[in-house]
Amino acid sequence: MSPAIRAVFLFTLAVLPIPTFGQAKPNSPVQTTVCDLVKTPEPFDGKIVQFRAEYISNLQRASFVDDRCGAEIELGVGHVFDTLKPGVGQYAYTEVADQQSDEFKHFDRLPWRTIQRPVGVRLVQDENYQQFRKYVDAKFRWKDRGLCRNCPLYRTTVTATGRFDYFRKDWVAVRTDAAAAPYISSGNPLMRFTLQSVSSVVATPVGPSVYSTPRRRNVSVEEANDLVCVVTGGCADGSVELVGSKADVSSPDSGFYAFQALWTTAPPDINFNLGFFQVDPRTGDVWNGVICEKFTSPELLKLQRTIRQRTGLTDEEYRKTQKPGPMCEPEDSPPLKVSK
Repeated sequence: MSPAIRAVFLFTLAVLPIPTFGQAKPNSPVQTTVCDLVKTPEPFDGKIVQFRAEYISNLQRASFVDDRCGAEIELGVGHVFDTLKPGVGQYAYTEVADQQSDEFKHFDRLPWRTIQRPVGVRLVQDENYQQFRKYVDAKFRWKDRGLCRNCPLYRTTVTATGRFDYFRKDWVAVRTDAAAAPYISSGNPLMRFTLQSVSSVVATPVGPSVYSTPRRRNVSVEEANDLVCVVTGGCADGSVELVGSKADVSSPDSGFYAFQALWTTAPPDINFNLGFFQVDPRTGDVWNGVICEKFTSPELLKLQRTIRQRTGLTDEEYRKTQKPGPMCEPEDSPPLKVSK
């Protein structure tokens, strides 16, 4: 390994006072670790905490992680509580996700609580933060100039300060006020971190050869995301949001990436669901997630060729590897139906 790769850029920055846990002064952050937050989250709920951890970011998430225990806390994730007005909106954790259940039919019996105003957090974008962004935003670019958002050029560790939220259960019934009709929200994060400030930034370079060395691989999640964005057309301006992208792509025999496209700027009386899409991780072929339909267009084909060059898939191998989509019958030959 070259000296440049081993080099560590250490920036000695202002560090907040370190109180002993349980004896923190007013307005001082509680000292902890990501491991402790994940292991015993209740005592830290709603408090300003401080810990030291590595920051990671890619297409799907931004998190602080601690390799000592494998713990991870996400940043910038929303929760249904964010839509409720403090002092008026109400919530009740529930064991079931079915609004037709006996529990929900007698919703007045649920243990309703009023949303409390959280501790305010304002991001301090000082010199420390700017230095932090410089390193975490540095990502590898392919020879075709495409950005690899999951390919950091530095491993960045910081001392982070911010508010920790813990939500206790996956399912929660909510209502805008005591007289409003309730509904059940699902898929919420159990915990999250809202960043206030960073200090003591340490950035260790990652050699670009880690990503650029030729090797046969599957299409990545972010590449699959880009392919679906071409089909739906609105990711760049924010009018389309993709959710999902779950698949086991660890082997050539794995499944498909699955996406749902949502129209974020749809009028209230218009269906915001643009459809479901499946991406073959071996070839980059994009399929309709409801019927046997393979998508193609000049722009899509251009990006598919670029991605296949990155993944080392030759034209001959592609012809041998391609197969019908997930909604097609085994005897169907791809494509059964083509969208222009």
